[in-house]
Amino acid sequence: MFIIKFTFYFCLSFLILSIPVGENEQVFSYLDKFAKPMTSKVFSSVKGVFNNGIKETKEVTKKLFNNTSAPQDKVFTNLSGVKKSLEEKLPKDDYTKEEKEAILNILKQSN
Repeated sequence: MFIIKFTFYFCLSFLILSIPVGENEQVFSYLDKFAKPMTSKVFSSVKGVFNNGIKETKEVTKKLFNNTSAPQDKVFTNLSGVKKSLEEKLPKDDYTKEEKEAILNILKQSN
């Protein structure tokens, strides 16, 4: 029933707007001259709002998909610090030169 009413009223309004007024001018084109400044403002503002909504939606979806999986930090043990010399690995006790050399020789042989 709705479709029949809609079709009837559409055809009726089309016929009314098609009535000739003056030379080569219908009611629609006559009314369009007066309404054009207002309708152009309305359509431009609607277009601006629509474009802003699309931009904001794109930004939100980018943020959503970029934040889904956080990047994980990885530490590689061979790159995590400065290599220490063998002398720095020695305990901080008082050793004589001979004892230090003996310990260094033992450490060198074990590596």
